[in-house]
Amino acid sequence: MNHRTSLILLVALVVGCGRAEPRNIVTGVVTSGGRPVASAVITFSDRSAGVELAARTDGSGRFTIIGHGSPALQPGDYRVTVAPVAERPPEPQQGRKFEGPAPVGRRHDIPLLDRELWSTRLRATIRPGTNECTFDLKP
Repeated sequence: MNHRTSLILLVALVVGCGRAEPRNIVTGVVTSGGRPVASAVITFSDRSAGVELAARTDGSGRFTIIGHGSPALQPGDYRVTVAPVAERPPEPQQGRKFEGPAPVGRRHDIPLLDRELWSTRLRATIRPGTNECTFDLKP
C-alpha cells in the first residue's frame, strides 16, 4: 500500500468515527377523557425553524418521534396538533364514476380546535435527549 492510499484510509477512518449528531426523541400518549386516542396523527410544528414532524398513534394512544440532525426536532417550543388518520379512498370500480375520497368518519375524541395549527391549544417544549409528552384532549 502506498502513502497516498494510507492517507485516504486514515482520513476515512477519522471522519467515520466522528461524533454522531445528537438525537432528540419524543415519546408520549394522547388521550381524550382518559381514553387512548388511537389511529391519529400527532404533529409537532415550529414554523420559525421550518420544522414539522409527525407520528401516528397506536392502539393505546402512544407515539414516538425520533429527530436526527438539523433542522429535525431541535430543542425549542412547538405547537402540537392531533388529527384523525384519513381513510384511503375506495378503488374505482369498472364502469362506475369515481366520486372522490370517502368522508373521514366523525371523531368525537379529537376536538376540532386541536386539529389545526392556527387554533390548537396544545404546546410542547422539547429539550435535548428524550422527552415524554402526555396530551389529554379536552372538548
